[in-house]
Formats: sequence, C-alpha cells, structure tokens
Amino acid sequence: MVAVLDSGIIEATPDLQANVIPGYDMISDKRSSRRDTDDRVPGGWDVGNWVEENYCTGWATSRPHRADTTTWHGTHVAGTIAQETNNAVGVAGLAHKAKVMPLRVLGSCGGWDGDIADAVVWAVGGEVPGLPINPNPAEVINLSLGSSEESECSPMLQDAFDFAVGKGSVVVVAAGNDSGDAGRYTMSSCSNVISVAATGVNGGRATRYSNYGKRVDISAPGGNAENNAQGWIWQMYNGGTERPTSEWYVEGLVGTSMASPHVAAAAAMVQSVVKTPLNWLQMRDLLMQTATPFPVAVPASTPMGAGILNVEAALVKVTTPPCDPAQQQCAPDATPLANKVAREGLSGGKGSVKIFSFEAQAGQVLSFISFGGTGDVSLYASLNKEPQPTQSDAFSVRAGNNETVRFTAPKRGTYYLKLVGVSAYDGVSLTARQ
Repeated sequence: MVAVLDSGIIEATPDLQANVIPGYDMISDKRSSRRDTDDRVPGGWDVGNWVEENYCTGWATSRPHRADTTTWHGTHVAGTIAQETNNAVGVAGLAHKAKVMPLRVLGSCGGWDGDIADAVVWAVGGEVPGLPINPNPAEVINLSLGSSEESECSPMLQDAFDFAVGKGSVVVVAAGNDSGDAGRYTMSSCSNVISVAATGVNGGRATRYSNYGKRVDISAPGGNAENNAQGWIWQMYNGGTERPTSEWYVEGLVGTSMASPHVAAAAAMVQSVVKTPLNWLQMRDLLMQTATPFPVAVPASTPMGAGILNVEAALVKVTTPPCDPAQQQCAPDATPLANKVAREGLSGGKGSVKIFSFEAQAGQVLSFISFGGTGDVSLYASLNKEPQPTQSDAFSVRAGNNETVRFTAPKRGTYYLKLVGVSAYDGVSLTARQ
C-alpha cells in the first residue's frame, strides 16, 4: 500500500475509488484545510485548496499572492500510482492493482512540517497524539511536495523519515521544480529518501523546471513544460474551481510531482512480488541498478541520477532466481551503458568495484573512457565474461581517472567493463563509444 501525502484525493474519484483506503486529513488549521474545524479528521479527502487574492498573506506568508483555483494535485498523483484499468474509464496507473491511502497535508496555503511529519509517522503505524493507530501501515510513501526556497531538512521531518524507514517503509520524494540543486531543497535535503528528478519526452532533463544534482537518485517521466499536450502526464481531474464537482475529465500536468509517483508505483510493484520486503536502501539500489541509461547526454553540471526508471527491469531482477555457477555460466551483475551517453557522478572507495555492460556490434571501433572527478581508477574489459585485474581482454591503469580501453576490431556481443578504485574517487564519468 502507498501512502500519498499531498492535497488529498477527491472522495469517490472515478477510476480510482476501488483502490483507495481512507486515510486522514492531517491539516491542523481550518484556514488552510477549508474545513470547519482545526481538528484532524478521517478520510484524507480533497475538499479544495483554492485561494482568493492575498488570502494567505499575513498568517501563512509575508508575501502578496494572486487568486488561484484548486489544483486537485493529490488526485492526479494518486492516479499515476494506482488508477484502475480495463474498465473503459479514464486512463491507468502504473501499479493499477495497488492500494493508495490519502494523507492530506497540503491546503490552500501550502503545508507545515508538523503536519507532514505526523502524517509520515501515522502512515507507517506510529503513534500520533489524538489519532487512532493506522490499521493499514504503508509499505511506500510518496511526497510530491517540497520547499519553493532553499532549505535544510528540519529535524522534525528527518526524525519522521528515520522512523518510517525503521519501520521498513520506502519514502519517495520529488526532487523539486526550481531548476536548481535538489540537495538544497526540502524534501531532497533529507536523508533516507529516494529523490526523483523529471525527464521530458526526449529522455533528458526537463530543463524548464526539474531540479538536479548529486542528491538525485533516479529520474522518471515528468512531462515537458512547453505548451505541447503530448508531452504531459495525464490522469483523472476534476472540473471544480473551488470544491469538487461531478465534472470529470483527463488532464495533463508536468513536474517532478508527476515523476515521483512513477517511482513510488514501481516500489509498490517490487514489494508485491518479493518474498521479503526490501528496505529503502535495497529498493533505491535496485531501481538505480536497473535504470535505463539516458538516451541523450546529461551535462556533468546537472546530474540526474542513475538513469530513467525501468520498472520491468527491476521486476525481472527481483523475480529471476539467482544463477548457480555450478550448473550454468553466470553473467556478471552489471549496469548497462548506452552508446555515447555518459554515466556521471560515479564514486567509490579504495578497492571498490563497479561493473558495466555494453552491447557491441562487430567491426566498429569500440572505446570505453573514464574521465573527470577526483581520485584514481582503473578500467578492465572483457567480451562475454567478467574481467579481472589479472585476466582481461584489455585494460587501462594510468594514474588518475583518465582511462581509455579500445578495441579496434571488436566482436559482436556483450562487453563487460570493471571500474576499480585504486584510491577513493568521486565525480567520475564513464562512457562507451562505438
């Protein structure tokens, strides 16, 4: 089950309601919740977050602001995770058999750390004063929300995330839409969370908005910000400008808010097929190791994590029985390289080993090149088997990180490349060219 900490879900949303477990409206200020009481109430339903001009000024913000309509943000996010399918209604969520639980933490004037932290704790079965224990603890938590200004993770939020992962939950957060370093914005400035950046339709960074940086773990589709509807992320949406109405249609949105639930859905699917649930670190590593390489070059100054989310590869990896070397030839566990697309931001300690693979064509010159960063690495390469420092088809062991392994007449097949830390290294890039 996935807890969706957001603006709530509209009650009885078509094409989603069968997969919704009621949660809680955690907003503790009626001015922001648009309810009649400051009390937290069961449900987690989105009753609207519209604002009149300067409605929040003076108590929630010091700045003037314009009037705006309700966003129905949480309903769209939850739909990406678990919208139903095969019912001739709307579109489909990625994990369309998963359950989602709305925890409403965003209202007309945004959200507060206290409400968000309490929602995280309650989502995983922790005690929150004044509330009953959640009978349906979440295996995954999605937070498509964050600060609009640079900020460090508050101790309150970090304690909540630490508690959640201690309970075995996986926390997924949007990297942010400020075209800046994700690590400087909450929620990605927090630890024990998987940070998700957004790609556009070309497979590169959604340059008009997505945050980036070493803090990003992985990327997923977030949509193009241009006025081209074919590049947006589509889900069910309500026609109400303030309160929900009976008018429903499919709407496209863009942002890292749309990318994060792709990863949350993937985590839910993985947990549904493994015998023993993965902890957050195992889940992060799995999704990073099985990510698809970016199909376009990503500048070293704006890294986007390990690649683009590949749900199928992750599921195949966790459901494929381990290879028995006594009975069959086992392929190395390797991260794939795409032609002329660098894997950037690589780091490791002295003696650390990373293995990569590349599907080569026959007869065309093949080069593996490492460059940039600090420290010292060596490269070893072999065809159709794991290379060893004492036995490989080719190697490069020059001082520093600028290594090149070249095959002038390569054979068709899988070349495996081993990157070894001669000393600790950081910020290294690796590319295959053919």
